[in-house]
Amino acid sequence: VVNVIKQDSKGDFWIGTNDKGLNYWNRTNNTIRYYTHSETNNNSISSNNIKAIAFDADGKIFIGTHNAGLNLFDPASGRNIVYRHNSVDATSIAGDMVYALRKDQKNRVWVGTRSGLDRFDPATHTFTHIVTDRTGKRLSAPEITYLFEDSKGRIWIGTINSVTIWHPDDLSFEPIPGAT
Repeated sequence: VVNVIKQDSKGDFWIGTNDKGLNYWNRTNNTIRYYTHSETNNNSISSNNIKAIAFDADGKIFIGTHNAGLNLFDPASGRNIVYRHNSVDATSIAGDMVYALRKDQKNRVWVGTRSGLDRFDPATHTFTHIVTDRTGKRLSAPEITYLFEDSKGRIWIGTINSVTIWHPDDLSFEPIPGAT
């Protein structure tokens, strides 16, 4: 089962599957490379169940998994960093089920988990949890399934029961009435 397909800046495709890991299709030489989880390789991806993919400016790949956290994979070096939820670390990822990823126009990385919305800071490797906005409003549900950035830089958040717009520059949520 294919969960996500993303095209990188070179025009190649990264395909996240439900149980076969991450597949890379190099269109130039028409080859496919498979990246899978291995208990004996610390640089392997943390799960074969891939839910979301995003790219950074350096060619690294953010990989969201089902119940195994967020991966930051560098295909050039083969190095992989796994970010997992840690209940005693307030700057760790909100949850290990990462179903949505979005790098916005200002190069901020938004992480949608089944436990809420995070902003990831790659310089410090920390997460900021977006629980309430500046007025105290919350998402209607923390289980995020989709993130989309519109032309105004707003982040549209799909959850299991609604759509809410996040205004990152003024830190406010805008619920969309009737969008379920």
